[in-house]
This record gives sequence, structure tokens and C-alpha cells, in this order.
Amino acid sequence: MTERTRFEAQLQFSDRMASVGRLAAGVAHEINNPMTHVICSVELARAKLAQSGGSTADALLEADRMLSAAHGSALRVARIVADLQRISRNDGDRLAPMRVEDALEAAIAIAMSRIRGQCRLVRRYAAVTDIVANEGRLTQVFLNLLVNAAQALEQRDGEGEITVAIAPDGHGGVAVEIRDNGPGMDAEVLVHAFEAFYTTKPVGSGTGLGLSICYALVKALGGRIQLESAPGAGTTVRVELPAGDALAAAVVDASTAPPVAPDHGGTAVRPSAEARLRLLVIDDEPTILAIVEQSFQPHGDVTVERDPERALASLLAADPCPFDVILCDLLMPRMSGADLVERVRRERPALAERFVLMTGGVPSGAIQEFLDRCPNPVIRKPFTIPELIRVCRANVTG
Repeated sequence: MTERTRFEAQLQFSDRMASVGRLAAGVAHEINNPMTHVICSVELARAKLAQSGGSTADALLEADRMLSAAHGSALRVARIVADLQRISRNDGDRLAPMRVEDALEAAIAIAMSRIRGQCRLVRRYAAVTDIVANEGRLTQVFLNLLVNAAQALEQRDGEGEITVAIAPDGHGGVAVEIRDNGPGMDAEVLVHAFEAFYTTKPVGSGTGLGLSICYALVKALGGRIQLESAPGAGTTVRVELPAGDALAAAVVDASTAPPVAPDHGGTAVRPSAEARLRLLVIDDEPTILAIVEQSFQPHGDVTVERDPERALASLLAADPCPFDVILCDLLMPRMSGADLVERVRRERPALAERFVLMTGGVPSGAIQEFLDRCPNPVIRKPFTIPELIRVCRANVTG
């Protein structure tokens, strides 16, 4: 195989991996709508069983136990989807304050199918400062390192061990170490480890891009990555990341905000945190409309609307607005939630404050740009009933 052929094959493989990432983002969106319905339905069923008091029969108790187990499984799927969303998110170089543990745990959850049954995972986390980073890219770094460690332990017959550690780096930043007790690397391999397309794995088992990508991503974050290894002594990869100025990263340039017109419409007095709320739900998914309506009924009056254009016309015509909270999906056909909110913000800016946005997908492009400058709260599907109530009430009371 010539170098050119090998290069083209590796590029094709990388392109397939990019396609897998895009597929994961789409699957996440498709899964999160039904998962929201499952989680909320189970919560409602358990609440109704609890209302029956102490006279519940054995069958009802067993039903509650099964519903509890189903609820836990649904939340587990939700966490898996959230981890896939992190690594498949295409958010360019956007940085934000974050906990390094979140990116590491997301990578562990995705890599667990390679780790479980093959080796033992040990966590050693110390308290560290937050950093400012791109969560998706940092998760990719940790995922590559974890997969490499798992592959190094394939011949240990279940005796392998991966240790992940978080600690201060001694310079005000954060250090993450991923160690394995695999066969290790000799000096010759160690010298070339971060070079693109360098690999010791059999053809088809690796591209030789993993560590070089990790090096580039960590360097772009202002950090550094180091390798320690020797034959028979395992491998340790140490990633050092500087502490960032969270306040500076969180500043939003006001010049990027859309123009705001004066609101000439009437504004009703906002209710207290304990009052019943008037909720408008805008979503093209019937199951979401149904479960939100049923979940919210004990807390207020609910109006549902599948057509965002019809909802927009109704909102602009109503004076004063008959709703305290407007729960609106971001991704809908014909008119996105972002377009709807932008239109309301131009014509009725005070009304735009009442929106709570919800999404089950991985925002990108124009939607992500909208979220970057939009001050409204966002609730991610699948959500729980308590989370839904809390976010809606918080948006009312400020």
C-alpha cells in the first residue's frame, strides 16, 4: 500500500467518523421527544399511585416498583444521549465556563462499552477550579485517550486497570491524568506518538490521528499534553489546562443583540411564584404537547399550539398577553422557535421575555448563534416534570 493510498483510506475513515457524529446528533433529537414523554408519563403514573394512600394493594406496590425502575432506565438513556450530544456538537471554537469533570464523565459514559468487562475503571477526583473551554472538543480529547487505554488492555484478560485522576496542576490550573497498566511504549514509539498518521495498530484498527488531534485540541485551549510510558510499565497521559477567566468568557457583546423596538402592547402584572400560571406550549410534536398539558395542569392553565405561525399571529394580536410563560420548541417545520422569538422581540420586546425555549437536538449554525445571544432560559429534552415546573416558575419570578 502506497503512502498516498494509505492517506486517502485514512481520510475516508475520518469522514465516516464525522458522519457518525452527525448521525448521533440527529438520533439524539429523534430520541429525546419520546424519552420526554416516557419520563413524564412514568412520573405522572407514580404520582397517581401515591395518591391512593395506604390502602394500595400488592399489585399497585409492584406496579410502582416497576415504574420506578423504568423511570431510572429512561433517565439513563437521557444521560447517554446528552453525552452523545456533547461530542457531536458542532460549535466551532466557542468557549464557555465549565467543570473539567463534566467532559471527563461524558467521555467515560461513551467509552464504557469498550471498558466494561475488559478492565477496571478507578476515579480519583480532587477539588479543582473551573476552566473555560469548548466542552465538545475537550470531551473528544478524553474519549480518544480512554479508547487508547482500553485498546492497550485488550490482552490483559480482565486484569487491566484504567485510572482517571483530576487534580490541581500546581500552577493555578487543572491536570487530568489517564493511566493504564498495559504493555506501555518503547522510546521509539514515544517519540512519534503525537505525529499525524503514526500508528502501531494493525491496518483498519486505527488511523494514527487520535493523539495528534488531542495534541492540537489541547494546545488550542492553551494547555499541554504529555506522555509517560515504558515497556511493561503502562502509559500515563497528562493533560494540563489553564484556569480561565469565567467572567470574561461569559460576556456577551451587546452589539450582536437584535434591534429592540419599544413595546406598545399592554403588559399584565406578573404572578407570584405560588400563583397558578397561564402557559402556552408551542411544539409540532403531539406527544410533547399532550404530556406537558397533563403535567402542568395542577400548576396552571395550559394552551397548546402545533402551528408556530398561528401562535405568532395570536401572540402579536393579543393585548395584553394572556400567557405568563410561553414554552416554545426550537426546531419546528416552516418556522423555527428562534425565528418566532426574534419576530416577537422586534414587535413586542417585553413579550419576548416570557419565552422558555426547549430543544432535543444539538443546536448548530443559525440556531446556535441565536442561543448565544438569547437571554431566555433553555430546557433540554428529555426533561422531568419538576424541572419543567421549576424553569417556568423561575422565568416568571426572575
